[in-house]
Amino acid sequence: MDLEQQARIRESCRARLARIVGHAPQQIALTANTTTAITLLAQSVPWKAGDRVLLAPDEVESNRLPWYALESRGVIVDQLPSRAGRLDLEDLSRACRRAPPRWFSLSLVSLVSGQRRAVQEAKSIVSACGGRVCVDVAQALGILRIRDDLSGVDAVVGCARKWLCGVPGLGFLILGAGGAGLVPVSAGMRSFDAAGVRHAGALEWEGGVEPLLAVVGLEATLRAREALAEELVERAALGHARMLRDRLASLVAALPEDEVSPIVWVRSSAAIARELAAQGVVVRPQEGRVRVSAHAWSTAAEVERAAALLAQKSAG
Repeated sequence: MDLEQQARIRESCRARLARIVGHAPQQIALTANTTTAITLLAQSVPWKAGDRVLLAPDEVESNRLPWYALESRGVIVDQLPSRAGRLDLEDLSRACRRAPPRWFSLSLVSLVSGQRRAVQEAKSIVSACGGRVCVDVAQALGILRIRDDLSGVDAVVGCARKWLCGVPGLGFLILGAGGAGLVPVSAGMRSFDAAGVRHAGALEWEGGVEPLLAVVGLEATLRAREALAEELVERAALGHARMLRDRLASLVAALPEDEVSPIVWVRSSAAIARELAAQGVVVRPQEGRVRVSAHAWSTAAEVERAAALLAQKSAG
């Protein structure tokens, strides 16, 4: 593949991703993964000692550790109270009144609880006290319609794998209004166009050569994804989640209807997860629970079978 073909694939990938998230292609920088995207953002803010970062409850390591790395620069990092992974907007309001954060970082869908979070409401709270918002969409992209959630958000991060079924080794950083005032820490040859002019917007953050095979893979999966109606994909996945939650009600924590996502946690064990895997049902065990993530193209029969096996083996 020559350089011209590589450029076409890269920009097609960027444009297709832009359509899903509702941002312009020039706002998107391709990165190695979600962790790298958050690290680039966190390290590019011109911090002052005493500045604060606020994290949603029970965030995954990739959305915690890059922010905690700022403590050596005098930045104070706080987390909202743990409520089994659920974001409580009253907690957020109290935290912002008590000590306004410069940045608030949250996952659109919590990996810990499966909660689909009220991003726009959270953004309004944080913006009112002068803060900016970073949203991790790794657990939502490709399965939920998220453009409205991300409207006006300062920064968005995510990756090619998970629901998008892309190749590991590729992520992205999307800069909205939050890009103003940032100082890129990863500038390199990809920060300039063919004429040697430094890119404007998020492209400046790309720095070195991207993992080409991963970009090709993401472009292909995004192209295939565009052939499917977004509403039907979301409806199918959420329908599977509701089916699991209904069949396994005694083993699943309740969530309000508007917070349900395709991620369902079931009280069970690693031993049972291994038993299910032997029967062709793949779930992810973690500390007395298993995570079931039925995709839109799982069949109703497969979801029913998974629910029946979990109910049978986890009841005791």
